[in-house]
Amino acid sequence: MSTQAMELWADAARRTTRQGRSRRFTPEMRAAGTRLASAALASGLKKSEVSRRLGISEPTLNAWVGDRSFLEVEVVRDPIPPIRLFLGRGHADLTAEQLSHLLWGSR
Repeated sequence: MSTQAMELWADAARRTTRQGRSRRFTPEMRAAGTRLASAALASGLKKSEVSRRLGISEPTLNAWVGDRSFLEVEVVRDPIPPIRLFLGRGHADLTAEQLSHLLWGSR
């Protein structure tokens, strides 16, 4: 876990525009902060120290680390048979890539 990476992220976070009383982070910024926080916590740092270093509140850190919607999914290019979805009376055969696009959109 890089202290320099956390400092760079915190510096970028300070420049994030505020909407009312809170800052709104882009999904990319939040995902990067979540990865940094998770790595820092796994290395043994306390939540209070991680939130201080990142410049975010502990409740925000708790929400980010506990939020599973930012888990990254990797589509493996192995030959996987199509997945058959039954839709009413019909069906659709989707590849893993098509299913990933359907569930998570384009990235």
